[in-house]
Amino acid sequence: MIYNFRLTDWLDDERVSQTGEFRVHRNYMGNDGQFIYSRSPGAEERSINSTHDQGNKATTIYIGNTPPIATGITAFFVCDYYNLPCLKSCLEKHSKYETVKLNKEYFNYCIHPDLINNSQSPNPDSSENVKKRFIPIHLKEERLKLEESKKYFEECKNAKDEKINSEIKGFVNGYFNWLTNNIKYELIDTLEKACKETKEYETIKKWFIENGFCDPVTFVWKDRKSGYKKTLSGYLKDLEIKGYTKELKDIEIQNIAKNSFGIIIGISVIQHVKADKTSIIPPFIIE
Repeated sequence: MIYNFRLTDWLDDERVSQTGEFRVHRNYMGNDGQFIYSRSPGAEERSINSTHDQGNKATTIYIGNTPPIATGITAFFVCDYYNLPCLKSCLEKHSKYETVKLNKEYFNYCIHPDLINNSQSPNPDSSENVKKRFIPIHLKEERLKLEESKKYFEECKNAKDEKINSEIKGFVNGYFNWLTNNIKYELIDTLEKACKETKEYETIKKWFIENGFCDPVTFVWKDRKSGYKKTLSGYLKDLEIKGYTKELKDIEIQNIAKNSFGIIIGISVIQHVKADKTSIIPPFIIE
C-alpha cells in the first residue's frame, strides 16, 4: 500500500551498540509539513518529542513506549548503521552487495552478547557450542520479529519502494534458509538434551521423582500448589549452578517445562525467576 504521508525511517543505533538488537522507528510528516515525531536531541534522553501542541504543552513519547516499524533482520536490511550502507540502500542505488556477508554480519551482531557472557563464565563452553544453542532460539525469535515488522512491508513511500520492500522480504526469508542450511545445531527442548551427560540426567530425574515432584512413570510435574510454575522455573535455572546443565535460556526452559514436565509456562514468568545458589537441589558429584 502506498502511504499518503511522507515517511522517514531511523535506526535506534544506541540500542544496537548496547544490545545488538536492531529496531527501526518510522516518522510521518503531517499536512502542516512538520514531522509528527523528531529524534531526541541527546541519546541519554532516549525519547521522541512530539511537535504537536496539546494545550500549549509539548508531549514526549519515549522510545521504549514507541513500537518500532521493523525489528530484527528486517531492520538490519533497511537502515544504514553508522554510515554503512544497508541492503535497501544498495538495491535503491543498484550498488554491489554480498548476501552471505550481510547475513554473517547480522548474525555476529546478534550472537556477540552470548559469546561475551560465555567468555566471562567461570566454566566457559566452546564458541561452537554457544552457536549450536543460540541458533534455534535466534531463528524462532527472528520469525516472530518478521511478523512484528509486517507494517513495514504494508506501508510504502511509492511504487519503487513497494517493489524493493518485496525484494527485502525475500532476503529476510533467505536469511532463515541460510541459518537452517549452513549452520548445524541441536535444539535443547527436553531435560535430557539439556543435561551435560547421561549420568547428570539420570541423577536429576531420580531426584525429582524421589522428592515427589514428578510422576515416576510419566515424569509429569505433580505439584499444583500456588506458584508451582515459578517453582519449576527456578529449579530448572538452578540446574546450571548445581552442575547438571550449561546455563539455559528462558525459551529453552519454557520448552523443557512443556516437553519433559508437561507444564506450559509463560516466558514472562520464567524471566522473573532467578537461579538460587541455596536451592535444595543437590550438587552433581562426579564419581
